[in-house]
Amino acid sequence: MSNGDLHQEMELLREQLKDFKREKAENKSKSVASKEDEAISQTGSNDSHEELEIPSRINTENLIDQFKELIDALDRDIKDARPTTLLAVFALGVLVGRL
Repeated sequence: MSNGDLHQEMELLREQLKDFKREKAENKSKSVASKEDEAISQTGSNDSHEELEIPSRINTENLIDQFKELIDALDRDIKDARPTTLLAVFALGVLVGRL
């Protein structure tokens, strides 16, 4: 191939690259616009045709009772444990935390 052929082929490839970039930009803008239209249409249809579901309330009293039971159980376990065991567990926690 001569230099002229190489230059023509490079120019042709540059033009194709520009076309691909332009098409990609157009497709991207079209897809963004279509996604916005979909979101608007879905929002509009949900508001007018369906009622929003309200999540059920959590039974806070039951949750508080369970938390108190957990604290009491931990308190009993700590009181029944030997001090050396608690010290060893604390030291292991410090060592693992530093790793």
